[in-house]
Amino acid sequence: MDEKIVELLERIAIALEQQNGIPIWEILINIIPWIGVLVTIGFLFGEQIEKKRPYLEISFELVRSSMTCLVIRNVGNVSAELKSMKFNSEFVEQLKKSKIQSLEKKKEMKVAIFPGRS
Repeated sequence: MDEKIVELLERIAIALEQQNGIPIWEILINIIPWIGVLVTIGFLFGEQIEKKRPYLEISFELVRSSMTCLVIRNVGNVSAELKSMKFNSEFVEQLKKSKIQSLEKKKEMKVAIFPGRS
């Protein structure tokens, strides 16, 4: 009779293990939507960070037939601060000495460029 009780207890234990055990596919089915939600939230935060930075366009525009102007335009939604400018030495060598001196003053400056301004 002891053998029958032991066998019965083993069968009960096996049945309980099968009932309490959660199959891996059920876990995956429950986890996959949460991963999708977290990825979506991550993308939304990334977009918010991108919106909070300035976007600048820099171009040369012709003012007169012999005079060009360097234009820095803020096309973003946030104001930008121009702290310094550095010019290529080949470009600077083509200028007059008075213009070179004014460019050297631009190495350190503090200019705010608001959205939609240049």
